[in-house]
Amino acid sequence: IAHKIMEYFDFNRGQDLFVQVENMVKNGILTNEQVQKVNLQRINNAVLSGAFDGIKNSKLYREKVFLTTIDANKVLDTDSTEPLVLQGVIDLLSLDKDGATIIDYKYSSLEKESLKRQYKKQLELYAFAVNKVLGLKIKKMVLVNLFTGESVQI
Repeated sequence: IAHKIMEYFDFNRGQDLFVQVENMVKNGILTNEQVQKVNLQRINNAVLSGAFDGIKNSKLYREKVFLTTIDANKVLDTDSTEPLVLQGVIDLLSLDKDGATIIDYKYSSLEKESLKRQYKKQLELYAFAVNKVLGLKIKKMVLVNLFTGESVQI
């Protein structure tokens, strides 16, 4: 539910999450029952965490699916350069003239450094795919914890 809220959140309309969620319910994107199951204040804290600074008026891709190949030795503990298929879904990809920002949402009770350790490789693979497929420089990679309301840059 928290992921879905962020999928439809309009960063260009300002950061009033509560009003936007109310509109999501009115428009049938969410139900009242779903909204009652999440802590909107925590999600709002995440929105206000600074993770989304600089993406206003950027080209945003939400739930961006990618498929590419990568050498096995870049993912596995091997010397093999045999190509592997790499596929995934980037929660939020922001593009501007300076490059790309990758933002990934988590809903976890882990503290910042543990979250960073656990998901660093995932974001690095996303960055590899964005660079390979789109030819873009990666400016920033951020994990946004929708449970704690914190964000951490990778």
